[in-house]
Amino acid sequence: MTRISTVLLSAFFTLVASLPAQAEIIEKSYTYFNLTIDCDRRSALKFDYSLTADVGSAARPSSFTTDPTIPARCQQTSTASYASVRSGWDRGHLVMSNHMDINSTAIARANYMSNIMPQTSTMNQGAWLRTEEIAECYREYSKVRVMGGPVWAGGALNTYFLSSHGVSTPRSYWKVILKLDSYGNATDAIGWIVPNNTAATKSNVNSYLKSIADIEAASGYSIPVSDSFRYM
Repeated sequence: MTRISTVLLSAFFTLVASLPAQAEIIEKSYTYFNLTIDCDRRSALKFDYSLTADVGSAARPSSFTTDPTIPARCQQTSTASYASVRSGWDRGHLVMSNHMDINSTAIARANYMSNIMPQTSTMNQGAWLRTEEIAECYREYSKVRVMGGPVWAGGALNTYFLSSHGVSTPRSYWKVILKLDSYGNATDAIGWIVPNNTAATKSNVNSYLKSIADIEAASGYSIPVSDSFRYM
């Protein structure tokens, strides 16, 4: 090998080493809901599922479990409550447990830690719960699609649970509810960006209403609606 070839080869490997590592992203289907999981963050980036009129009654499991369907490197390192590390924090569901009461398998999967993120107790039991209740109401009148996830723009809120669970805490969470026609097209849309703090009560949920365009900008995901809904 010539000296020039050696220099070029060395320059190539130096360039490759300097490139940012690609995130390991898993698209996971659990039959009744889907998660997009960032293995580096050990966090779901997005959840997505559809609802029709509620006919389920499966009981919610009494415990949380690790997800047996994804690698350990891609999920949280503990199933313990966040409150055991720092009071005032809940294991908040991304996909609502009650929305998965179709059968025992679906509701058990909703209790995998891959579907759980740190949420303040006030937010989890307040504004976030209210968005879940709104979806529960809408589903009785039409098929709906629910999408959402943590907002990582701006970085983590804190690292309270990084050493215990391997996951940082999002500053906020986004959610969109789409009413669908018989062809699966959105006929209406509503969405929120809910801050992960103690101000996020049920009574404040309307304060967190955002346009679909704003939610797309914050989440980095495209929402399947026409422009007539995107800027409302």
